[in-house]
Amino acid sequence: MHSSSSPAILIVDEAHDHRDPLCGYLGRQGFVTRCANTLPEMERRLKEDRPDLILLDVSMRGGDGLALCRRLSEMGPPVIVASALGEDTDRILGLEMGAQDYLTKPYNPRELLARIRAVLRRARPPQAGAASVLTFAGLQLDLLRRRLVKADGESTALTPNEFNLLRTFAENPGRALTRAQLINSAHEGETEVRDRAINVQISRLRKRLRDESGHDLIVTLRGKGYVFDAQVARQ
Repeated sequence: MHSSSSPAILIVDEAHDHRDPLCGYLGRQGFVTRCANTLPEMERRLKEDRPDLILLDVSMRGGDGLALCRRLSEMGPPVIVASALGEDTDRILGLEMGAQDYLTKPYNPRELLARIRAVLRRARPPQAGAASVLTFAGLQLDLLRRRLVKADGESTALTPNEFNLLRTFAENPGRALTRAQLINSAHEGETEVRDRAINVQISRLRKRLRDESGHDLIVTLRGKGYVFDAQVARQ
């Protein structure tokens, strides 16, 4: 992690007429900004220092942008996609692949700033004195490292969306949670696109939990939402 107290943002975009002004704008808003105009340069930047957030154009040449989005999300830093691909299907796929948010170019820089701040707010670690591990069904959700740990100590990286959803479930065991509440926990903002993307994210999380615990921990309540069917201990 970078040494500055200001959040670091890696902007991955090959269009210099968009990337460079954006880098300057976010720098003036108090962020540490780094830029990459090719995928190899992005890889080099990531090896040097992990950013707090990645702003990614999925249309970069030389790679599968959506697969890249998934890989970057599993590495830990939240990803916001900024792309000229603005169809609902493109946005849904971006959110399904782990992006925390999706903006279509051109967009208002102030809107991007608000989205960045919202995503970083959700990514904050627990406050001092708060529980840092939630234990359930032989699994542990590490809130600091944002990982799911099995009884044998093997850990599974979660995308930010998966982590936010699971944390919301584990912090509210036995309580019916509506789709709107779950969408807000993952994406902070209810839209039709997010509503459709959440179906895939819940399905993936449910399968992962079943595979690793042997139980269906996420139960659907028809007409009400979902409930996390497990005893949860806080450490």
